Amino acid sequence: MDYVKKISELLGRLFSVKKDNIHLTYSFLGIKLKVNLPFNRKLYNKFKNHKIEPHTILIIEANNCHWEIIPGLVKYLNELGYNVEVLTRFEPKNIFQNNSDITCFECNRKTFDKIFNTFDFSKYERIIYSSKRVYFKKNDMNIDGYDLSEYFPFIAKGQKDNIYLQHHINKLDETPNDKQIVLANPSKLPELNNRIVDLSYYGDIEITPKNPDYTNFITVGELIKKRRNVPLLIAAIKKLHNAGYRNFNVTIIGNGDIEDIPSDIKGYFNILGRVDYPIMFEHLKNSDFILPLLDPDWHKQYLTDKVSGTFELIYGFQKPCIIHKLFADAFDFDDTCSLVYEQNDEFADKMIEAINLDGDKYLEMQSAIAVKADKLREISKNNLEMLLKSQ
Repeated sequence: MDYVKKISELLGRLFSVKKDNIHLTYSFLGIKLKVNLPFNRKLYNKFKNHKIEPHTILIIEANNCHWEIIPGLVKYLNELGYNVEVLTRFEPKNIFQNNSDITCFECNRKTFDKIFNTFDFSKYERIIYSSKRVYFKKNDMNIDGYDLSEYFPFIAKGQKDNIYLQHHINKLDETPNDKQIVLANPSKLPELNNRIVDLSYYGDIEITPKNPDYTNFITVGELIKKRRNVPLLIAAIKKLHNAGYRNFNVTIIGNGDIEDIPSDIKGYFNILGRVDYPIMFEHLKNSDFILPLLDPDWHKQYLTDKVSGTFELIYGFQKPCIIHKLFADAFDFDDTCSLVYEQNDEFADKMIEAINLDGDKYLEMQSAIAVKADKLREISKNNLEMLLKSQ
C-alpha cells in the first residue's frame, strides 16, 4: 500500500483545494485560481425557516477557530435549562461527538452577512457570540482581529442583550455597553470574577493514567515565537538524548513547522500539524504531560492580558503540565498538579522528572487538576447564569 500513499502525496503536491472565509483556492502545478464562495441560499433558507423552540439560545462563531470552547458553553447552557443552537463558519468536524443532537448550521462570509442583515434574531432568547473578534483577511491584509460589529456592519440590527465572549482581556472594555464574559482564571484577575467563564469541557473524555513504560509529551498551538519557545524544547530533548533517555516522544499539534531539528533527535518528534478535533482529542487522551512552552521573556502577554487555550486542555484532559513558575503562579498551578521550573535550563530536568514519575503520584496530580477544574466550572456556570438573568 506504500505506492498508493506515495501517489496520493504526489497528487496532493500537484493539485490542492483550500477553503477560507471568502474563497476557494485551487492550486495546480504552482498556478493558483481563487473563486469567491457564493451566497449559500440553501443554508440561508434552512436557517430562516427552521422552527426555534422556546427558551433557545443561539451560539454564533464566525471564526475558523475557537470551536473547542463551544461544547463547554453548550453544557453550561443545557444545565441551566436552555435549548441551544449553533451557527458557525464551516461546521467543526465532530466537535459535538457527545452531543450529536445539537442543531448546528454552517456558514460562509456572504451567508453570515445575509443572515445578520435580514434575520429576526428576537426569536431567540439570547445570542451568545463565542468570539468578540474575527480573524479574517480584509483588503488582502492579514489582521490581528476586528471587532465583530466592525467586520459585519449589520450584526447589531434588531439584536438586544447580546452576550460576547472576549478572548483578549485587554480588549474587554473597548465596547463597554456590550455584555461580555472573558476566558481567564479567577485567581489571576479577581476583579473580573463575576465575568469569567472557564470552558474546559470537551465531552465525555476518558481520563487515562500515566503510560507505564513510555512517556508521551504533547504541545498544542501555533509554532511561532510569540506563542511557543520551540528552541527550549529542542535543547531539552537533546539533553535527554545525551543523558541516555529513549523512552519518550513529543507530539506537536498546530500550524507551523520546526526547522533544523538535529538528525539524532528527529525520531522523538511526532509533528502532526493542524488536525481535526477527534484526532487532537485522541492524542491528548493518550498523552502524559502537556508542554505550554511559555517563556517569561517572550510571552509576557500571557501574564497580563492574554489567555492560553493550553490551560483549558490541561483542565479538560486532566494532564499535568511542565510550566515556568511565573506562569504557574499567574494561572494557579503548583507542585500538587504540575511540574514547575524557575529557570529555562531546568526545563529538561523537569522532563526527566516527568519520565520517572510513578503512577500513584501522577494520579494524585490528576486529582488535584480535577478539583481545580470543578471549582472553575462551578464559578463559571454561576457567572453565566447571573449574566443571562440580567436585563
